[in-house]
Amino acid sequence: MQGPKRHGSTEPVRFRASGAAVPGLALSLRQCTVNHKVTTVPTWLAGALDRIHKHAKAGKVRLTVKALAEVRGLGLGLGVSDVVDVLIRLTPRVSAGRVRSTVSSEWLYVFKPTIAETVLYVKVVLRNDCLVVSFHRDESDEES
Repeated sequence: MQGPKRHGSTEPVRFRASGAAVPGLALSLRQCTVNHKVTTVPTWLAGALDRIHKHAKAGKVRLTVKALAEVRGLGLGLGVSDVVDVLIRLTPRVSAGRVRSTVSSEWLYVFKPTIAETVLYVKVVLRNDCLVVSFHRDESDEES
């Protein structure tokens, strides 16, 4: 399946995970329902969210030692069950893309949900479960 066509062009539009168009990167789209609304998202994102939600609802979530320390360091009184709730509530709107691990070559999925007026940086890897590798305040928008 090819991506949408550029206006006045027969060449498919190609995108980065961030949504920026780039040549040579095909985009496959899929419709999914979030909060009773149908939205069109990249196929990889719809699949990743589906797996994250299924793992979280089944209790198949693990946190690295680093991620658990980050949760505790937030000072928001969050526990592991709150992390699972955050995973269940992830939507395409809070996706920040995906990156390939330089160590294992697995996809790492990044999300930036807001909890208690705090934008978080959440990074997970999907295996036979959902492994949370980062869970901290998003530092990309902080002023220096």
